[in-house]
This record gives sequence, C-alpha cells and structure tokens, in this order.
Amino acid sequence: MTTTASAKPAVAAPAAGAPALIAGRQSGQDAQAPSTPCAGRTLWQRFDATGFPLVASRLAVAGMFTWLAIGKLTQDPHTFAKFVKMYGLLPQDPPELINAVTIVMPWLELSCAVCILLGVCLRGASLVSFLLLAVFTPAIYMHGVDLFNQGQFQRLWDVEFDCGCGVGKQWWVGKMAGNLGLMLASWILFKSRSRAVCLSAKLFGKPIA
Repeated sequence: MTTTASAKPAVAAPAAGAPALIAGRQSGQDAQAPSTPCAGRTLWQRFDATGFPLVASRLAVAGMFTWLAIGKLTQDPHTFAKFVKMYGLLPQDPPELINAVTIVMPWLELSCAVCILLGVCLRGASLVSFLLLAVFTPAIYMHGVDLFNQGQFQRLWDVEFDCGCGVGKQWWVGKMAGNLGLMLASWILFKSRSRAVCLSAKLFGKPIA
C-alpha cells in the first residue's frame, strides 16, 4: 500500500534587498515623527515662553504709570492743563477739549497700570500705554530741543524741565531714555504670547491671548 506525502506550501525566501527596504521605511517613519515643542521656535519665542519678558515689562510699565497717574491726580488740575497747552497737541478752542484730557488722562493711565499689573485685558492696555507714550514722547523731545536752541542750556544733556508728568523737574535725556524704554516694554507686552502670572489665565484658562 502506497502513501502519498501531503504537499506543504512553499515559503518564499525573503529577497536579498528586503532588509534594506524595511530599514528605509523605518527611517522614513522616524523622519515623519512629531518634533519636540521647542523645534521651529525662534530665540525670542523661546525666551518669551519663560514668562520673564512679560513679567518684567508688566512691573516696569504698571509701576511707572501708577506713579505718573498719582502725581497728576494729587496736583492742581490747572497745572497739568497748562502743560497740555504748552505742547500744542490739542487746539485751545474750545477749552473743554483740553479740560477733558486733563481729567481723563490720569485715570486712563491708572486703569492701564491696574490692568497690566493684574494681567487683565493685557493687549488692549499695553496698546493704549504705547499710544500715549508715542504721542507725548515726540512732544517732550521737541520741547527739550527748543529750550536748548533758545540758549537756556549750554549742553544738550543739561536740559532740565518739568514735562507735566506729575513728578517735577527731570533731566531731558533721562526722560527720553525712560519713555523709549517704556515704549519697548509696552510693545513686548503687546507681542508676548505668554500669560505667566496673569489673572486672565487663571480665570478663563487661556495661557495665550
């Protein structure tokens, strides 16, 4: 009696180039793997993510604007109105316009300072502070240059006068440097994507504005 051996399915041997092909596919998958969160960020974005630029700028702008606002609120309103007229930023007729600015300006500065310090409406408050500085800084610059051209001071860095900010006489060079620094800090607040130690992030859970 003869028996027939059962046929076994033939198993194809792997091709010689298969390992290289598999290795190539694996390397391609590795290349498509998601990158780390820091990849592709600029140096400023990495520095901003630490929260230091935001917190430092908030303290600088909020502290200075609070000081300036209190100085205006505690002095005679007519004194500040005279400085507004001196710069010629607004028409003197009707006088109600200058009077309105004299009353509103200190409270606007104080409101911006509180919002920036607490981290609420941060971008709006920083934009207002930047615009205020952008308006008054050129006016202060021109007034200092005019005093120097009139011969009241021998050297430009000796120019000193009361700019009407509510803190008395200041050196013109120092005032200009301070205003430019505050403008830079306000711009950093506006551009920053961090919300470190911000009340808005705690209330609404939004780390990014």
